Amino acid sequence: LQSIGNIMNKVDADKNGRLDRREFGKFLYELSVSLGMTLDVLAQHLIETHGLQNKTQTQYDADTWSKVPDLFDKWDRNSNNEVSRHELAVAMRKVEQSQLSYTQI
Repeated sequence: LQSIGNIMNKVDADKNGRLDRREFGKFLYELSVSLGMTLDVLAQHLIETHGLQNKTQTQYDADTWSKVPDLFDKWDRNSNNEVSRHELAVAMRKVEQSQLSYTQI
């Protein structure tokens, strides 16, 4: 299991300590690989954890990927189109406080 910091370092192509939208997508992928789960399941959990999902289960699968940009926007607390290490840490703390912790996802 890779740490969040190691995954961020791996996907932060320009090494500026922040994730743009493309790097964020790579971050989600690498996190799902590290956790041994599908990207769909991880994205679904993150979207639910951050209050972005209010659909029924039948609407859910199709809607998951349309919500990823909203997830990025929610994590980008200062709206500068990048998720900083601090913003990432805040978002991941919320995941840890949800029913499934980072180590259990």
